[in-house]
Amino acid sequence: MKISVALCTYNGERYLLEQLHSFINQTLQPYEIVVCDDGSTDKTLDILHNFSKHAPFIVKIVSNENNLGVAKNFNKAISLCKGDLILPSDQDDIWDKTKISVFNRYFSENEDVLLMFSDMCIMTDSGCITNRTIWGDLYFSRRMQNVINSKNAFSYLLKRNLMNGAAMGFRSSLILKALPIPDCFMHDEWLGLVASLLGDIYACPQPLVHYRQHGKQEVGSASGYSERLKQAKRLMRSHYFKDKPARADAVCNLVSENVPDKLKYLKLLSGFQCHEYNVFSMHEKAVRKSYLIPLELLSGRYFKYDNGISSIIRDVLL
Repeated sequence: MKISVALCTYNGERYLLEQLHSFINQTLQPYEIVVCDDGSTDKTLDILHNFSKHAPFIVKIVSNENNLGVAKNFNKAISLCKGDLILPSDQDDIWDKTKISVFNRYFSENEDVLLMFSDMCIMTDSGCITNRTIWGDLYFSRRMQNVINSKNAFSYLLKRNLMNGAAMGFRSSLILKALPIPDCFMHDEWLGLVASLLGDIYACPQPLVHYRQHGKQEVGSASGYSERLKQAKRLMRSHYFKDKPARADAVCNLVSENVPDKLKYLKLLSGFQCHEYNVFSMHEKAVRKSYLIPLELLSGRYFKYDNGISSIIRDVLL
């Protein structure tokens, strides 16, 4: 199989070279690296062009005329890839040297799998490996992994979408259905939803990425209650709640356009859509929380389509 790496960059000079070297150090090297730079003003492009002169594989570098943002930039990079398998990459991580070979082997042996994602070791800003992993921070247990690896992945991801693009790979056939990525979704969570609806996905417990934790990340990871609360406040800005109706509608359209037996999903999607609209509504006007929070609790939708008690606390506090 030909392997494409979709790398997005933006002012990444501090860590980029380490990530690029980890591509060269792979036991199975990629067919190509497709880079979309989103208007860097530091030395990122110089680093990329110098790397491309000596890389043992194709390096395509595209410099965006206008800043697209993370999701649209990955949308563009993915669309330009020519490989059979596509592995998105952040600019500041380091890949385990076996990552590409592990992905290649699993996809070769499992034809029904559309998307695969792995755990990641967390490292510090300076590159020191910690004793934490992303899945550990997320309490992503073996039981939850088994749900993802079953035919129930789609309903689970509606409730808790923990996809991380830095750890995933997918067949190029997926992009025919997944692109363009809706503006209200991050690229990785949307790809996970589409893949789980149309085929199988696999959660690989082997950490195949060293995930760098630093202050300029778009998402990051957190452990402990106080850190999780800080992260929630940072991530759940106003657009998080404002996007909920659009996200619900996008998922309903996805099913409508791609699933012959739509009745199978009717009850699931109607409940999901109702919950997303009600959460949006209560954050649009706080006075509505007094009756919408009890409504969502009594209906069970906080537990079927959200994270239960944690989501109730979110809606009370934020």
